[in-house]
Amino acid sequence: MTLAQLCSALLFMMLPVSAHIALWDPAMYGWNDNPNQSDPVTPLMDLPFDQWWFHGYIDIPPTNNSIMELPAGGTYHGQVACNKALTSYGLIPAQQTSIYACDGIGPSGGIGAMHTSDAWESTDTKDVKGCAIGIAYESNVTKIQPEDFTVISVNYSCPWKKHVEFQIPSNLPPCPDGGCHCMWGWVHAADAGSEQNYFLGYRCNITGATGVTPLPRG
Repeated sequence: MTLAQLCSALLFMMLPVSAHIALWDPAMYGWNDNPNQSDPVTPLMDLPFDQWWFHGYIDIPPTNNSIMELPAGGTYHGQVACNKALTSYGLIPAQQTSIYACDGIGPSGGIGAMHTSDAWESTDTKDVKGCAIGIAYESNVTKIQPEDFTVISVNYSCPWKKHVEFQIPSNLPPCPDGGCHCMWGWVHAADAGSEQNYFLGYRCNITGATGVTPLPRG
């Protein structure tokens, strides 16, 4: 799957409670020190390229040279949530106890933020369509174009639970000097929201990479 194909599918709607989902990692462009940060979950719609590309954060690189480590042949363990406070990066442990990506009040819980018609707390979700991680083998973020990204891992039960796993292929080639860049996005069913694009970017690196064949570009 190419980024162009993924972007056409990364759709979700605006909620009155302003809750959507992000993959929270300190290597994210736009990350800040606010433990209650929520702006990266804002949906993107009817925006020019420079405002949706890297969620408009391309000039706000990760702090402290943080890098998302993706182990070749292993698993990336991430956290998806509608607010940083709900993850281990928040400050209040009592806000981090839920197993779901977003909580809400009432019998429907937080399913609005996850844009699914599945029943809240269902153990057999069928309307959740998945999240994906893509990679671009370019260390200079200003040189990256959409076609440079290739999707390398999809979790089809995301977003639903907060802790999410992405299986990383074993045959990926090493990143260039300075590392790679990764993107994360997600898909919702057509019955659960209007068309909107979603995109977050990260500095990343493939650890233990031994592959020799370059990935096809989008």
